[in-house]
Amino acid sequence: MATAGEDHLIRLWNTHTAVLKRSIWTNSRVVSKLLFSPDGTTIAIAYNNEEIVRLIDVNTGEKTHILAGLRGTVNDVCFSMDGKTIAVSDGLSEIYLWDVRTGEQIKKISPTIRSRFFTVFNRDGTKLITGDIHGVLRMIDVETGSTGSAFGALNWCITGLTLTNDGNTLISSSVNGAISLWDISKL
Repeated sequence: MATAGEDHLIRLWNTHTAVLKRSIWTNSRVVSKLLFSPDGTTIAIAYNNEEIVRLIDVNTGEKTHILAGLRGTVNDVCFSMDGKTIAVSDGLSEIYLWDVRTGEQIKKISPTIRSRFFTVFNRDGTKLITGDIHGVLRMIDVETGSTGSAFGALNWCITGLTLTNDGNTLISSSVNGAISLWDISKL
């Protein structure tokens, strides 16, 4: 487990023993996003009001890559289920894809719908599911960047998206406190 606090430290904990494994100094920055890769070997860190994401090796605490080149500050970060790709959405409606192993940018997707997005990859990594500040969910084809039809207009700002471990159920949270479950096979 990873935690970040006002003392500018990210702490990595052993969840079985509750023993602190490592602390990582954030250089007096406030962490806005902190996410483990699916295999647990890498954490992605975004700091408040910054336009980059840092990838950190969990075993050493060392930075492996800095993902830069966003036009706006980081809004959301997600790993593909195989852990090979990371998607970062900025506050200006762009979604950037990087190779986790090399740190190289793969592509930038500019959806036709302009909004701040929360994102999650589908199980096979061919689509990104987005939720926006207007409460609208959509699928975006990773290869072509084409945006699918809207589904599940919730009328409340989406605050997060995730998939269950089997990849079959999308979970969305909204600013009104609602949690919604979506059967991916029906979308």
